[in-house]
Amino acid sequence: MSDVNKDFEKKELHISNMVKGIFKNLQKHEDLTLNYSGEESLFLRFNGGKARQVTSVNQGILNFSFAENSRSLNYKLQITGVDEIDQKRTEEALKFCREKVKALPEDPFIVSLENNGATTENFMGDLPAIENLPKNLFEPIKNLDFAGCFSSGNIYRATFNSKGQSHFFSTQNFQVDYSFYTQNQKAVKGIYAGSKWSDADFSDTINQSINNLDKLKTKSIKLPRGKYKVFLAPDAVSEIIDMFSWGGVSYSSLMRGNSALKLLHGGERNLSEKFSLYEDFSLGLSPRFNERGELAPADLPIIKDGKLVNLLINSRTAKEYNINSNGAGSYEGLRSTRVSVGNLAKVDVLNSLEKGIYISNLHYLNWSDIQKGRFTGMTRFACFYVENGEIVAPIDDLRFDESLYDVFGDNLLSLTNFVEILPNVGTYGMRSLGGKSVPGIMVKDFNFTL
Repeated sequence: MSDVNKDFEKKELHISNMVKGIFKNLQKHEDLTLNYSGEESLFLRFNGGKARQVTSVNQGILNFSFAENSRSLNYKLQITGVDEIDQKRTEEALKFCREKVKALPEDPFIVSLENNGATTENFMGDLPAIENLPKNLFEPIKNLDFAGCFSSGNIYRATFNSKGQSHFFSTQNFQVDYSFYTQNQKAVKGIYAGSKWSDADFSDTINQSINNLDKLKTKSIKLPRGKYKVFLAPDAVSEIIDMFSWGGVSYSSLMRGNSALKLLHGGERNLSEKFSLYEDFSLGLSPRFNERGELAPADLPIIKDGKLVNLLINSRTAKEYNINSNGAGSYEGLRSTRVSVGNLAKVDVLNSLEKGIYISNLHYLNWSDIQKGRFTGMTRFACFYVENGEIVAPIDDLRFDESLYDVFGDNLLSLTNFVEILPNVGTYGMRSLGGKSVPGIMVKDFNFTL
């Protein structure tokens, strides 16, 4: 057994023993779900192509979901890993929950706890050693203005309840979230992430960014508003796919009349047969279990060949509308997303685009008309105007207003035969889980308004 696997087992045993002690103190009329989130992470922040700060973080948070007589309360506390301290803290937390829950109103849609079984999933990686980081990160960048953050290590999630359920998830991964800057502060944004570090793959990713950086040195051009053929790189597609979690794939949002897929569900609009969207937990980006310990299907089609086949339904929504849950989280958003690939090769992208705009990144996305699936946003970082299959010049930022039913519908020309794995890179409070496997897409008549 590897040292990493032993570490995972040791962590699982420690958490299991801690929660068993808490459940022993429960009274007969009380229900309790305990959710654990933890990390053992290394952070290296850099700019100017040099390491500026190195930090390690070892933390754990335990969330109490306490229920008594149709009343419920959530409470969280920091876990130290020291048995005596944690025992005292958890005893005080349970006492706090008992006192405060009595003052809360009854919840008509509270869902009774069930034993959703026991699972353990460990996704081991091959991370770069800390002593090799300067060489791994900075040798390929050729003294350029290179800024960003490297993070790596173990991430843990677990859930237990007083009915006996027990789920534990751990993963090892890394991410280099970076930007290159020109002297006039134009930027190329990139990310290299995964579970198994490869010097060759990192070098290829960096070299592609450096090539785009060289193209940014050309004077940018201002394009008039209008409709253009565009290629959206995987990073840009990822930003649009995020919109599906903002009132798109949620059954609750649909029933409340606030869903971007309302017209698709009602058969009034269609998507392209080329487009398929899945919740795929085999990617190892997120655990299958939700906050209640309910297991989602390992591979759940949301949109298949352009047809809406499933929406995400959590147990509270299921009870409210008398339907079956499919293990969605409380937010009913995508956690581990896969978009099916097409047949457009990387070497053919520019020739296939021929004349139009190559879009590397998007930002400031929001709904402009959620009922019709319309969204707006802006181009960002290294975006280029292309003629005759060759990059002519970078472009000034453009604002667009588009529809999901056009981008992934009649105007969708092709998808690439390659994908990028793009994890959630948030580190607010703790390193995030979740992410996407997405291809690039070629779209005609993409509508730029400003």
